[in-house]
Amino acid sequence: MKALVYRKKDKAQKYQLEEIEKPIAKDNEVLVRIYSASINAADYRSIQLGITPKKKIFGSLISGTVESIGKNITKYKIGDEVIGELSDNRFSGLAE
Repeated sequence: MKALVYRKKDKAQKYQLEEIEKPIAKDNEVLVRIYSASINAADYRSIQLGITPKKKIFGSLISGTVESIGKNITKYKIGDEVIGELSDNRFSGLAE
C-alpha cells in the first residue's frame, strides 16, 4: 500500500510517497481502508516540536471502510463506514 512517509534527514524532500507493507489488525484493532484524511493541529504541533510518529506517517483525522477486524472486535464489521481520530494511536492516516 502507499503512504506519505516523513523522512526527517532528507532536507530536499521530507515527505515521500512510498510503498509500505500493509498492516494486519491485531486482536483489539480494526484495519480501515482510508478514503480521506486531513492534517490537524495534532499533526502540525508534532511536526513543529520535532515529534515523529513511530511509523513516520502523519495524519490523524480519517474516514474510510473497515477492511479487517481483530478477533476481539464486536462493535464493527467488515464493510462498515467509519471516521476516526488517530492522534492517540500512532497517527498513520496518510496511508491507504
